[in-house]
This record gives sequence, C-alpha cells and structure tokens, in this order.
Amino acid sequence: MELYEPIFNEIAKHGDFELLEILLRSRRRVSQQCLDQSLVHATACASLQSVLLLVQIGANADHAGAAALMHAVEAEKVELATALIMAQKPPSGHSLDTALGSLLSRPSTPSPTMGGAYLLMEALLCGGPNGNAANQGLLRATCLENIPMMQLLLAYQVDINFDNACAVGHAIARNRCDLMGILLQNRKFWEANSFPILNSLKIHSRNNVPNLPKRSL
Repeated sequence: MELYEPIFNEIAKHGDFELLEILLRSRRRVSQQCLDQSLVHATACASLQSVLLLVQIGANADHAGAAALMHAVEAEKVELATALIMAQKPPSGHSLDTALGSLLSRPSTPSPTMGGAYLLMEALLCGGPNGNAANQGLLRATCLENIPMMQLLLAYQVDINFDNACAVGHAIARNRCDLMGILLQNRKFWEANSFPILNSLKIHSRNNVPNLPKRSL
C-alpha cells in the first residue's frame, strides 16, 4: 500500500485516465486521502476524463480548501469546474464563494464576449456559493456598467440591498436610469428589508430636485 498510492498519485499528475481506471479495478483499495489528492493533481493537469472518474468514485472536491476547484478557476476551465461542482462530494458553499470571489477580483470582469470566465461564473453560481462574493460582484458590475454580468448575478437572486444598497446608490448618483431599471427589477427590492434603497432614493431626490417657487392660492 505504501508504494501503491504514491504511484496512483503520480499517474494522476500526468492525467493518465486509462491507467487510473486499470488501477481502480484492481483488488487494492485506494484510501480517501489518496483519491482526494489525486483529484487535485488531475485537475491541475486539466485531465477532464481523470477528474470525472475520480469524482464518480467519491473523491472529495472540497479537499484542501477545494484546491482542485481553485485550479480550475485559475485556468478558466469550465468543464473541470462543472465536473467538480456536480461531484458526489462537491465543494462547500464557502469554497464556492471563495472561488467566485477570486474570479470576480480579476482586473477584467466576466462578460459574454469573454466566454470561459462568464460561463465559469455561471457554473459557480449554480453550485450555490455561501458568502458575499456575488453581492460584491454586483456592486462591481454596476460600477463598471457590465450589464450582462449584472443580469446574470440578479438571475441568481443576489441581494441588491447589500452594503446599504451601494449598487443602487451608485446608479442613482450617476443618473443611470438603465442600470437602476435592471437593479430594481429584482424582486428583493419590494421586500421589507429594502429600506436602504428607499433611503437612497429619498436622499437623491432631496439633493437633486430644484426648489420651486411657492404658488399663492
């Protein structure tokens, strides 16, 4: 066993799917730790077949802080990320949030013209991230006027009230009615907790509506 598992890991590093499959058919059992580490190696070398094989037999995609997923996100490999997200043991919501935050923190924000990054963001959102990365992404998308990214994030019920409705406040301050329209189509605007947005609208109205002379009756 001492030699078997290091060999298994080494094969995973080279993404040799067929040899991995042969070894898994043998009578020797591979430990969970070996499977998990092999998944990281297979993802790092972008072997989709190996990744699919390993997740199918129970490799943990959340191993080592979802290291495999982070490799896939860094390389913008949508197929690999999707395979990991759909694994029997998928990345946790926290890990998905970390991966999404990493993607959204790049200098250029995802858009449909970027292909991989945009699809990758959608795959991560489908996985159900648990944290504020998506909410922060909406604010950034609004500031950068990235409408497709805004629409995608809102489709996954991102909270427009995050950080005192900063995204809406930014759109109001720039007099961008188109951005405001996109943000306020979200149902959460009408929920009871959307008072920050109403306050932003009131403040904007007070500061921007001119004082009209009073009419005598």
